[in-house]
Amino acid sequence: MEGKMKEKYIFYGEIGSGGSGKVFKAYDRHLQRLVAVKQFPAEDAVSDRELEMLKELCHPAFPAVTDYIEEQGYKYLVMEYIEGKNLADYIQEKGAVEQKRAVKWALELAGALIYLHERKCPVIYRDMKPANVIIDGKEHVRMVDFGTAFLRYQEGEETCAGGTWGYAAPEQFEKGGVRMVDERSDIYGLGATLFHMLTGCDPSRPPFLMQPVRSYDRRLSAELERIVRKATEQEREKRYANVRRLKQELENYGRADRMKHCAGNAAKAVYGAALAGFAVSFFRLWAWIERLDGGLGGGTMAGKLYGMERSAAEGRMLFTAVCILLLCIGKSAADRWGSRGYRSVRQEKSVLLTVKKGKGLALVFLLGVLAAGRSGAGSVWAKDTAGYIQDGAEHTLFVIVRNGQGQKLLIRYDAEYPLSDTLRLELPLKNFEEGEHYELRLECINRETGAAQSRTFYLKGVEP
Repeated sequence: MEGKMKEKYIFYGEIGSGGSGKVFKAYDRHLQRLVAVKQFPAEDAVSDRELEMLKELCHPAFPAVTDYIEEQGYKYLVMEYIEGKNLADYIQEKGAVEQKRAVKWALELAGALIYLHERKCPVIYRDMKPANVIIDGKEHVRMVDFGTAFLRYQEGEETCAGGTWGYAAPEQFEKGGVRMVDERSDIYGLGATLFHMLTGCDPSRPPFLMQPVRSYDRRLSAELERIVRKATEQEREKRYANVRRLKQELENYGRADRMKHCAGNAAKAVYGAALAGFAVSFFRLWAWIERLDGGLGGGTMAGKLYGMERSAAEGRMLFTAVCILLLCIGKSAADRWGSRGYRSVRQEKSVLLTVKKGKGLALVFLLGVLAAGRSGAGSVWAKDTAGYIQDGAEHTLFVIVRNGQGQKLLIRYDAEYPLSDTLRLELPLKNFEEGEHYELRLECINRETGAAQSRTFYLKGVEP
């Protein structure tokens, strides 16, 4: 640092970096306080847009801009230094955030987004994620990094797709630039961030899925689960129309839970009373028929009356039994419907592929019709084992195979799988010894024509 920056500030070191620039912790000699300095290349237009936005923003959740300097081929944006820890590190250290606190922070973030969206010149943040949220000393949330934000209705501006996979809405990665993005895209990011807080599971990491939050912890609110699911719908038309509506539901989720709980208890009470009533009626009819069987029979008037009464009692008894059966079936169906999608999240083991090869390391993965290229629908065929022989001993190669949605594929002997998506192969570092050199070969063979395609990668083992 030279010139004005060196005169005005003492730099302590880098505290963060991203696609929009580096951030340094510094001390302002004149104001005598710590500041955050963001450095951009001089030709970077993103910094100008971020600077103009931050200068106009006045909200407790955003850092205040105190200075702007351009020199030595760089631009420096000086902002208020926020003492605290970012939310991603907080979750990594402490695990899932307690429900009440997670909702409190989500409400504060929603308030900040409402401020951005309802300005005269609305701003779409586009990068809501825990890494961009700071928990300050008073346990309030602060939002940082406006590098991907843009003015919603600024004419003539085309901004490229942006955001972080797992937190950014699907439309943020589609063709069309900012035309595909609106306030509902920030709703998706807020929903994904709330999901991460409640479950401790990062949606930007494998398996890249957001399952119902109660599949991680059944003690979580059912209404809160519904809110997260609606906020993170893949189709933006199915999400909340605006953040204000989402904020209202977050504020009232406890009341909705209590209403559902009361309704559930009332339904259980009605079910129990009805089941008990029909059961008592059934056994009374049974006892009455037993008493009638000890009465008169034959062709007398009393016998005919007995037959009619017994027939009527048996009819009522059958009706009662059917009602009891229907109540039990209905209760079972209601329980199954209420617990749909709540199977526990299991930690899956690595999938093994084995095929004996010669000396060295080689992975052979056979992709069926894919090698033909233009043949239409493809499929994947794989053997269930893969390994190599070295120094007379067989070693197992651990491989994790996922589809484009991050779901693991189960590889079994002679199994064939439809190929309609991207395949990802993950090789854990424990496969490789530190300092050793390996050759990794990927081979695709058309099983009908025998045509083959292959690619070789050279790897060096490093310390995990």
